[in-house]
Amino acid sequence: MKNDIENSKGDVRPTNRKRTRDHSDDEESCDETEDSADSNQDKGSKSPVVRGKRRRIDNKSLHDTNWEKTFQRLVAYKEIHNHTMVPSHYDEDPPLGLWVSRQRYQYRNDELPSNRLDLLNSIDFAWNLYDKTWRRMFKKLVVYKEKHKNTMVPSQYDEDPKFGKWVSQQRGIYKNDDMPSNRLDLLNSIDFEWEGVQGKKYEKWDDVFQKLVAYNKLHKHTMVPKPYDEDPPLGRWVSTQRKVFNKNKLLKERLDKLNSIGFVWRVLR
Repeated sequence: MKNDIENSKGDVRPTNRKRTRDHSDDEESCDETEDSADSNQDKGSKSPVVRGKRRRIDNKSLHDTNWEKTFQRLVAYKEIHNHTMVPSHYDEDPPLGLWVSRQRYQYRNDELPSNRLDLLNSIDFAWNLYDKTWRRMFKKLVVYKEKHKNTMVPSQYDEDPKFGKWVSQQRGIYKNDDMPSNRLDLLNSIDFEWEGVQGKKYEKWDDVFQKLVAYNKLHKHTMVPKPYDEDPPLGRWVSTQRKVFNKNKLLKERLDKLNSIGFVWRVLR
């Protein structure tokens, strides 16, 4: 289960999409200063230029040193919290929260130097907050299921209001057919109850498949309408199978079972 969670969509480490600003820019500036220093040496005015060059190098070195010190604070944060999602308003260390946000901003705008990108990737830096947050909530749901033997987290859950709201949101996303297939598979893997506290417990894939088999025998086709008043979950389930198939993410054994009953993959509208 742990591997499934960690390998869900959105885990690919980013790389620089184009050549980002790195130390070479500063090196070129230093080279230009050096040339200027050489030309001025003949004129007997080398001291001011040399001091300028030293000041430029010292400023660059100080900037890198400060960045690396903050990076080490992030490493320490991760060792304690097991993630790099430092809040932008982090009371214990406000500069760290702002610094983390700035790294994401620079990456999105192709302004993050490649050496810094590599360092952040080395600690599994969370570039996409939504994916990381989703997996963190899913892990909470796994723990909840182990403790309570169900996934019926109240939408207004006093112990963790954000968690209760998240669970409710997953059902809404599923009902609107907006649930990514990898997340759907993860939730189904723990027998997530899609209908919630007030509805009927969601059935496992094989159970719903048998309902489709019965529907096929009765109607001589598998084109269950959506919505299907007699069995709304069946109509949504059939629609979901087509969506997963169109994304080439349907498990082979499920594909074979659906093909065995002449499942209609493309429905003309």
